[in-house]
Amino acid sequence: MEHFGERMKNYEKSISHTLPRNFPIIMRIDGRAFHTFTQDLRKPFDTRFIEMMNFVGIEICKEIPYVRVAYLQSDEINLLLYQEIGQESWFNNKIEKMTSISASLATAYAMMWKYEHDFKPHTIITFDCRVFIVPLFDVINYFIWRQSDWERNSLNMLAQKYYTQQEIQNKKKEELHELIFTAGDNWASLPTSLKNGRCIIRKEYTKHVENPYFSGEVIRSKWIVDKNTPSFSIERDYIQSKIPTYEIETD
Repeated sequence: MEHFGERMKNYEKSISHTLPRNFPIIMRIDGRAFHTFTQDLRKPFDTRFIEMMNFVGIEICKEIPYVRVAYLQSDEINLLLYQEIGQESWFNNKIEKMTSISASLATAYAMMWKYEHDFKPHTIITFDCRVFIVPLFDVINYFIWRQSDWERNSLNMLAQKYYTQQEIQNKKKEELHELIFTAGDNWASLPTSLKNGRCIIRKEYTKHVENPYFSGEVIRSKWIVDKNTPSFSIERDYIQSKIPTYEIETD
């Protein structure tokens, strides 16, 4: 029976994959088939949907270790994970564990928020997840890419408020801006979070503690939504500062 068990475990190991250590890890959690779920939401931007995604993003950041920052746009949550050298990795960087747990957490928290806020309570939503490493120098470029994707999406969403899909199809960004302006609106006047997306970052705060062993101010931190997330291509340090840099030792 012992050999039987070992053989079964070997089958499992044959498809087990792990990420190398000491590299920045990107985890992208995506809503599965959300085009159906979002079909009847308020246009162009539904605040309830945004609040739900913000809640999911914050709870995910609390649950997953080594998260440095999360970027939210549309139905996706982009996490940057980076552990200090010598720290134990999450699930030993096993891809199957990392992706399945993360997608499950996102699904659970989204469903929780939906029911608590009576937001389409009779619908079921799920998330999928992919995880991969990127070199240090390309971390910022990944987030610039995702933010650029959102800029295009938000521009399209605002244009669809005034025009049909056929009228805006294959239009360049400059043309969409002109169409929106002609309709009496201006994409540039949108709140920053609708133009740039939102980041979830750690913010320190001071708290007074009173107990038999200590009385005084202590510094705590919590995850918050930064609704003034800047353009990453302009303020590159916003993302790059989340990863420590090490000098390479030479003989």
